[in-house]
Amino acid sequence: MKILFILIGLIALGFSARWNWWRLPKKGVAILMYHKIGAPPRNSKLKNLWVSPEKFDRQMRYLQKKAIPVITFAEYYQMLQEKKVPDKAVIITFDDGYQDNYTTAFQVLKKYGFKAMCFLVTDTIGIVNKWHDPATEPHQKMLSLAQIREMQAAGMEFGSHTLSHLNLNELNIEAANIQIAKSKPVLEQVLGKPVDVFAYPYGAGAYNPAVKQLVKPAGYKLAVGIKQAINMRGQEDLFALKRITVRGDENMLDFYLQITRGKNRL
Repeated sequence: MKILFILIGLIALGFSARWNWWRLPKKGVAILMYHKIGAPPRNSKLKNLWVSPEKFDRQMRYLQKKAIPVITFAEYYQMLQEKKVPDKAVIITFDDGYQDNYTTAFQVLKKYGFKAMCFLVTDTIGIVNKWHDPATEPHQKMLSLAQIREMQAAGMEFGSHTLSHLNLNELNIEAANIQIAKSKPVLEQVLGKPVDVFAYPYGAGAYNPAVKQLVKPAGYKLAVGIKQAINMRGQEDLFALKRITVRGDENMLDFYLQITRGKNRL
């Protein structure tokens, strides 16, 4: 019997170490970060950035079933200005602008009546993700202009992810500023409306004051990094908003903990 209790205790400790179920839920906005929705290529070294269509559908169904508000960045910005951020809300984002965001994710989002933000790399619209080494991650098709415009007409938002997806921390300030500032008018020409939100590639620059200070003068109202947490009410950093990476190898318990605790693992 003593051995049984020890075994149960060890299992409980292991469960606690693997999942943050014991943390208290946090109030604020959980910004979810996806990349690709589909099956990863066999030789992909970044398989966890691929979420299966079935899993993505299940996650969206969960948000709808639990009546968790799914808001846009435009709505979030207005809430911040009016100091009326809800206790619980989710924003859905996709980084890079892969074609599967249209062929798969967009179709699921329409099914549940949700809108999301796609952060686009302007130099790769309509072609492939040139910043990836094909030996590490096979090139993928990116959203076309026609797909972007169809998504926009349905209420999807688009933001800048720079001109060419370079690590901003590895550039001099002049080059970083070109990536941040010049991508905005390019996208605005495509979309026919202001582009107000920026995403730092790799999260690089969000926590570097020299880079971060370039974003507001470029005309953006908000920017997102990749630091894993919920944006707590009254503690938001408008130019380094936190986001939650949704990985392909995670289950629904992970997803629940992500959107309620901001972190599923230690």
